[in-house]
Amino acid sequence: MTRYEKTLRSLQACGCGTMILFRMTSGIREGLLMKTFAFKFTFMILVVTAFSWAANAQDWAQAKLKQSSRHREWVTVKHDGRSVETFVVYPESKDKKPVVVIIHEIFGLSDWAQNLADEVAEAGYIAVAPDLLSGMAPGGGRTPDFSGDKVTEAV
Repeated sequence: MTRYEKTLRSLQACGCGTMILFRMTSGIREGLLMKTFAFKFTFMILVVTAFSWAANAQDWAQAKLKQSSRHREWVTVKHDGRSVETFVVYPESKDKKPVVVIIHEIFGLSDWAQNLADEVAEAGYIAVAPDLLSGMAPGGGRTPDFSGDKVTEAV
């Protein structure tokens, strides 16, 4: 078995991705050119882009909330010695409407979750979104009072 065949088999065995077979000039046997560098570079660019997008991911939600004409308010719900700050959004209607309770994910009551409550109200429901991390942030604050990734640790 030639060195080329051994290399090809080991690459096939480990399931390596895209390969291009090419013929080397000057009498050198066929070789294998893996796009490893290109793959790693592309992956790194995608990761950096994803993290930069995630850092600014809530900007659009904040902008949509500022443009909304629906009535929004924070209400403190007290039960069994605990106070939970709750974001309530009302539809643009004077009639009685059903209520939808929105429970946030592990990132707390983010701008995205508040925007979701606004969209639910736009659909004609009263949206109630409790910040289940109320009182757990430094100084007894809510989700936005956590620094960095500390909000996911609190959950």
